[in-house]
Amino acid sequence: MPSFPSLQELNTFHHFVHQTLSIRGDIAVDYLFLQCEWKCDYDRVYDMLCAFVVQCKVRKLVIKFPNERYKVRFCWDLFKTWNSLVELNLEGGFMLDVPEYELLFPCLKRLELVSVGYFKDCSVTNLVSGCPVLEELFVEREVYPDNLEMFKVSSVSLKRLWIAFPRFVRGDFLKVVIDAPKLKYIYVLDNMSNDYSFTKPLDLVEGNINHSAETIAQIIPFLSSAKILKLTCIGSSVLNHPHGLDMPMFPNLVRLVIDWGLDLIPVLLNNMPNLEHITFLHQEEPLIVEGNLPEEPPFCLRFKMKEIILPKQDICGKGACGMKIERGEHGYVLEDVPHLTDYIPKLNTHPNPMRFNPAYSVVKQYFVDSDDTVPEKVVVHKNSPRGVHFRRAGPRQQVYFSPDEVHACIVTCGGLCPGLNTVIREIVCALYHMYGVTRVLGIDGGYRGFYSKNTVTLTPKVVNDIHKRGGTVLGSSRGGHDKSKIVDSIQDRGINQVYIIGGDGTQKGAAVIFEEIKRRGIKAVVAGIPKTIDNDIAVIDKSFGFDTAVEEAQRAINAAHVEAESAENGIGVVKLMGRYSGFIAMYATLASRDVDLCLIPESPFFLEGEGGLFEYVEKRLKENGHMVIVVAEGAGQELVAQSNSATAQDASGNKLLKDVGMWLSDSIKAHFAKTKSMHITLKYIDPTYMIRAVPSNASDNIYCTLLAQSCVHGAMAGFTGFISGLVHGRQTYIPFSRIVDHQNKVIITDRMWARLLSSTNQPSFLKPCELIEFQKVELPSTQLLEGESSSSSSSGQN
Repeated sequence: MPSFPSLQELNTFHHFVHQTLSIRGDIAVDYLFLQCEWKCDYDRVYDMLCAFVVQCKVRKLVIKFPNERYKVRFCWDLFKTWNSLVELNLEGGFMLDVPEYELLFPCLKRLELVSVGYFKDCSVTNLVSGCPVLEELFVEREVYPDNLEMFKVSSVSLKRLWIAFPRFVRGDFLKVVIDAPKLKYIYVLDNMSNDYSFTKPLDLVEGNINHSAETIAQIIPFLSSAKILKLTCIGSSVLNHPHGLDMPMFPNLVRLVIDWGLDLIPVLLNNMPNLEHITFLHQEEPLIVEGNLPEEPPFCLRFKMKEIILPKQDICGKGACGMKIERGEHGYVLEDVPHLTDYIPKLNTHPNPMRFNPAYSVVKQYFVDSDDTVPEKVVVHKNSPRGVHFRRAGPRQQVYFSPDEVHACIVTCGGLCPGLNTVIREIVCALYHMYGVTRVLGIDGGYRGFYSKNTVTLTPKVVNDIHKRGGTVLGSSRGGHDKSKIVDSIQDRGINQVYIIGGDGTQKGAAVIFEEIKRRGIKAVVAGIPKTIDNDIAVIDKSFGFDTAVEEAQRAINAAHVEAESAENGIGVVKLMGRYSGFIAMYATLASRDVDLCLIPESPFFLEGEGGLFEYVEKRLKENGHMVIVVAEGAGQELVAQSNSATAQDASGNKLLKDVGMWLSDSIKAHFAKTKSMHITLKYIDPTYMIRAVPSNASDNIYCTLLAQSCVHGAMAGFTGFISGLVHGRQTYIPFSRIVDHQNKVIITDRMWARLLSSTNQPSFLKPCELIEFQKVELPSTQLLEGESSSSSSSGQN
């Protein structure tokens, strides 16, 4: 409930709610979010629950109370008739007193209790046992003291249990008792309890334990049936526990993740005969196992082990570095992105604030599963390996930043591109509206703005309509990448989320920033959104702004066609962007259908002689009386260089290209003036800066929104050193290394280029022997389908 300055306004609000719910009558309500502010009138809350909420058949109810230690009344008797409620979230610092009923919530399947206090021990037990079909229970306790001495969970239906007691509450420790025979997944993060007991053996699928050594010896024996086990913050003192540690056998375990207690490794491996994957997380000391090692390697190492992932640090002091590559059955490979926990252990997690956002809570399975991945190739043979996969983007159940903790910044680098302002806007709005983050800075003027210019405070109000303008409100520049100065600025300002928007050169710089942040051990994520109007970023389907660029290029092509058609032997030459990749020229040509010749960097051509460009131009003019030529800025540079060998680079290190459009126009004019075969009229159009400066179209606006939101989700989940990109229509997180190694280029032996040749009727300008050489270079070692290359899926060529 919102807060109101006067009692009259409060009464008016309650009257409005009453009227609204009354009008709905028996119409079911899928989701109801009720937030009570300080000094809330709890009697009114009680009346509202009794009179309307149950009658409206609410399926999901979220009630958030302030940190007032009041005993809150609930209509427990009425809840017993509430057959529609399947999910209940209670959050806030209030005392919960639950009576002993055999039945409380007959259909409840998920229950979340965050920062809730308990009037007595039986409150927890009564609440859980009163939900006969409960399947998921999430409990998080905060620092406020209550009357709880024993936390007992008793349920015959519970399948998933999360216990998050991250902070020390008081002098006395809790006793935890779990009575859940059908439990399949258990997650324990506990710094409060020193006594754990399970009433029945468990048949687990996964156990995730982050606990002190005091009680791990009590928990481990009940995890013996698990298939997946993650043990963190577990020191070697476990072996010296006063009660001893009788390590059980783990006959079903196939995956183990561990960060502490390396002295346990020989014992663990001997008791895990079917272990296939083991991951060592961050270690404060070099990865050395001391003590009495077994005479022969454990059975799992000899016969079962498929993968061992080591931490990214010195191993035995020799400077070896681990890689985040995970392998699975049937040739499955996951090229994973780094995470904060790779180099900062024992980070606390928080429930995702989006759980309580009414806009998203109604979405079924809105949160992404940790095992969801997206394949790099979708067209494969029946018996071919599954291949490389990337982690799927999206919001996670748990995040590694609280909203109050986040201090984010956004920087744009390189040339302009349609959609820059949209990305900036959507990052800010996602942080504010999805996660409740209120501190976002804009870095003015590219990388050098970190240390030489002022910052701009960004809020939803500031960025409200910037997507309607071209360019970037933050300004941009090339160069200025000083690693030490940039990271010093990030550290001094207390920034912990860095969003970098730029092309491949910018992302190379982002990768260097990430490595320096990791080296210093700073809790800060570096996330990139790839920007290149040329669409030459590797792996991803396309870059934002590309659709707008192709659409705007149509205007220039149409103008060139009108000019050419209106003159005798008219030629219209249009130069489009495409330094190393000719995607804009190719797609604009295919979309226009008025183009007679398209020249791109990937397809060499020659001017004079049989089968040359001049011969084709003359032939086309004789047939149609006019023609349109589209040339990418990087096409024919080797021919241009013959007339001018001087080379230079811009501030980003890119080679400064000669104006191929002007050179080609002059060459065509000179040829026909020399041969005097016919009189021509040539018009040259260069729309480059007009295209770069326009706002993004509807398609790109939507794409920019998805990229920005995915990037924010990844940062909040603790991922770092990644870009957000679209792979086969799915948002993914891709490591920096994958996009800075090489560029995406048009494959001239692919179907898409063949479609263009069919549309323009132009020659390929390749001799038979040259075509064979191109096929040898460009076709992958494992051909997918005839005419289909491995790169086609990432660039839309199919």
